[in-house]
Amino acid sequence: MWRRAICMAVAVVLASAVTAYAQKPSPKAEPQEKWRSLPQKKRPAVRAPIELTAAVTVPESEPNDDAANADAVTLDSDMGTGTIDPAGDEDWWSFTATADEILEIDVDASEFGSQLDPILELYASDGTTLLAGNDDFDGLDSRIIFQVSSTDTYYIRIIDFSGSGSASHTYTINFNTTQPGPGDPPVTIVSGLDQPFGIATGNLGNLFVAETGLDRIVNVSLTGAVSTLAAVPEVWGALAFDVFGNLLATSENGNVYKVMAGSATPFITDLVIPFWIARAPDGSLWISDIGNPAIHHYEPDGSFIEAMDLSGTIGTVGPIGFSPAGELHASTGADLYKLVDGVWQAVITDEPFMWGFSFDVNGNIYLSNPQQGGTILYSPSGVRLGDPFAFLFDASLANAFGRNEDGTWNNTLFGTDIGSGNVIQFNSDGVLADGLPLGPSIESVTASMAADHLFGLGGLTAAEQNTLDLLGNDNGAYDLGDFRAFLVATGVLSGSLSATVQALDPTGNRR
Repeated sequence: MWRRAICMAVAVVLASAVTAYAQKPSPKAEPQEKWRSLPQKKRPAVRAPIELTAAVTVPESEPNDDAANADAVTLDSDMGTGTIDPAGDEDWWSFTATADEILEIDVDASEFGSQLDPILELYASDGTTLLAGNDDFDGLDSRIIFQVSSTDTYYIRIIDFSGSGSASHTYTINFNTTQPGPGDPPVTIVSGLDQPFGIATGNLGNLFVAETGLDRIVNVSLTGAVSTLAAVPEVWGALAFDVFGNLLATSENGNVYKVMAGSATPFITDLVIPFWIARAPDGSLWISDIGNPAIHHYEPDGSFIEAMDLSGTIGTVGPIGFSPAGELHASTGADLYKLVDGVWQAVITDEPFMWGFSFDVNGNIYLSNPQQGGTILYSPSGVRLGDPFAFLFDASLANAFGRNEDGTWNNTLFGTDIGSGNVIQFNSDGVLADGLPLGPSIESVTASMAADHLFGLGGLTAAEQNTLDLLGNDNGAYDLGDFRAFLVATGVLSGSLSATVQALDPTGNRR
């Protein structure tokens, strides 16, 4: 199943202690496959070249085919050079690291025209315990970022992906330490989930997480207690709330489900493979469909409005979301675009694999990047502010801002760490502002409240009146037509009663 394929691919490639990360996915013919497996990315380096203050070049010395014969180097000083030759050759390097240091080991090969497609592995002091591995971090070249837990000797192993080797399989390797990002260190809120993916924040501050490995959505309380909300067939991508407070979830089976305690009901069923959901400032729903290059637009009640064909513009998109300016942003996996006056404009173009993203109230973008193994912080215009923002975890695919118990938004930022099965909270000291409220909400509005307001008894806030108007006839004021639309959308009114109210207000609504 594609859902599990994508989750397992990320888990395998990016978890910090895996053995099969070298299972490089083959290029796919269909555009939607970029969201089902890690892509082969054509791009420049994601960071500036590593600069060493006193670089000493250490050539490899054969034989160095195991830990016992590894070439010794010094962190933040030495740069190794070598050749994988003949076929099946492997080169080992060793160094001493201090407890809590963050290693940044980087191989440059194909970037400079080498035939080597390097696989990089980090081993503990016994030379056999694999701590981390990477393939294809920067093009075909590899990089490991890993925080060691103890002062000890560590080993690096370099091999070719296909097992080939020749005098043209040359490389350089940099042995550096780096500093944590402003969002580090993350705190584990929940552990032991089976491939957590989509995440959304409830109005009481609790979290809802799609546990794709078990086809269910779990409710995570403020204390970290986990309970099953409902089973959802083939749940995988985004979770989102509509204006009525209903939790929506995408499924690989083509449905968007409305999820309540103990049940999941098909809500939107005309998509091929729905992936991400974004609630617009007017309360309408936008859903990306990776089964075809389109974003579909729906009324809050699920009525179809239009499909935006992307085949002639930016192509298939995955994660989508709205900025504080009300501009729809969409990730193609390679680039992040925003829609301005009907035209797609590039915002970010230098990331290897762009997944879920969230906005704070100032429009800064917190972008999940599983191939780089971290989260990157950008300004609203796409300027890097945190490189990375946080990376001391395995592989986040989605993130969401937190809320207080009164429903207001705050500067806590959560992410699903699919490689380890954890839900994490980033260091709030590095978060620049509170999270952006995700569109309007009328989840607390009842039919009696809506009716009372029509009779001059008040009870609705200005924001709730505006949302009800947008749901209804969108004429700038809350009126009887909006009340009717609200009753229909919430299932209170239907059939002949709906026709009667329609006759009283022939202007109808914007649908």
